[in-house]
Amino acid sequence: MGVLALGIFIGFLLGYALLQSRPTVKAAITVIGAALGGAPVVFVRDAGTAKWFYPIGLVLGLFLVRAFSARSAIALKYDKPTPKNKVHGYFAWLDLFGMVVLIAAAFVYAAVAK
Repeated sequence: MGVLALGIFIGFLLGYALLQSRPTVKAAITVIGAALGGAPVVFVRDAGTAKWFYPIGLVLGLFLVRAFSARSAIALKYDKPTPKNKVHGYFAWLDLFGMVVLIAAAFVYAAVAK
């Protein structure tokens, strides 16, 4: 569970940093560095399925930031109803729906796969 919490924490920090910056080569290198930062977990002996908790935590942390930013866009849609904010609000709802479907599909796959 500690590896999962570490992945969520690093994923949240990474997602927040990417949310605040523009897309650059530095941002891409940051994403790759964070993904590879948990590579030593794979080499832990007797880790079993726990070696997958870090990348799962990274994805959950990134989804958490996306959900917070989508919530802000939805709130802005209702707070200041300009055409641009309405479009952002609709895409935020689509983003949240897509995240829920993706996470549900991952849980179903994990439950069914052996």
